[in-house]
Amino acid sequence: MEPTLDIKDRIVVNKVAYHFRQPKRQEIIVFRQVAPEGTPKRDLIKRLMGLPGETLIIKDGIVFVNDKEIKETHAMNSDYADFGPVIIPDDSYFVLGDNRPASADSRYWGFLPKKNLIGPAFLRLWPLNKLGLL
Repeated sequence: MEPTLDIKDRIVVNKVAYHFRQPKRQEIIVFRQVAPEGTPKRDLIKRLMGLPGETLIIKDGIVFVNDKEIKETHAMNSDYADFGPVIIPDDSYFVLGDNRPASADSRYWGFLPKKNLIGPAFLRLWPLNKLGLL
């Protein structure tokens, strides 16, 4: 998630939020890794970009959802690759890392099942000089 988050940053995740509301586009989310059977699973963090039932395409590094450009105002390392179009299945999401050229995300391992969601990241605790809301 560089440059938004660094490897050693410590964050707080709201694990009850998705019991009361749906995930939001461009929200930083934590989820259980989508991994083949027998592979140890880890918690990962990415930015949610596509919601169930939407059509997503990336042209020259710009994300379009249902033919509308998504304005991304957060810090990120852009790439200019193309992807899609894909239709996001019901009960699934499409996530991207903020370090797009080096991010293993939905472009590589597919859609994120809703059951894998843990919650939105909302606070950075460490390092102290970066303490604040995400």
